[in-house]
Amino acid sequence: MFSNINFTGEVFTCSKCNRQWTEKDYLDKHLCQPNKQYQCTDCDKSYTTKKSLRAHMRAAHLGQGHQCEQCNHSARTGANLRQHVSSVHEGEKKFNCPFCYYSCNLKSNLTKHVNKHTGTKPHQCPHCEYS
Repeated sequence: MFSNINFTGEVFTCSKCNRQWTEKDYLDKHLCQPNKQYQCTDCDKSYTTKKSLRAHMRAAHLGQGHQCEQCNHSARTGANLRQHVSSVHEGEKKFNCPFCYYSCNLKSNLTKHVNKHTGTKPHQCPHCEYS
């Protein structure tokens, strides 16, 4: 699972829309990719897992999500909606990298970013070189 995390600075580009990521997992989950086999029957969204499609259906089409009052985003939980509003609409980025000018709105994103500076591989496989 963690073998696709990129610490080398390599960029993964979508061949259809040219959007870029530093981690292959993000490209693999991107909507333009052909491995999106779970298509929503109510809109044009598609997902790589049934679980993701079910979550989308609940939040976007069954009214079981928490709707943002400023855009059409629907979150599964109130906490996720508050995080969305804080980062997207208020531009809050309260976590700052001690090595560069990077800032983000989630501590987990900062931790992954800082690991790239330090070379820390928290999910190193004990049996091989993958992390």
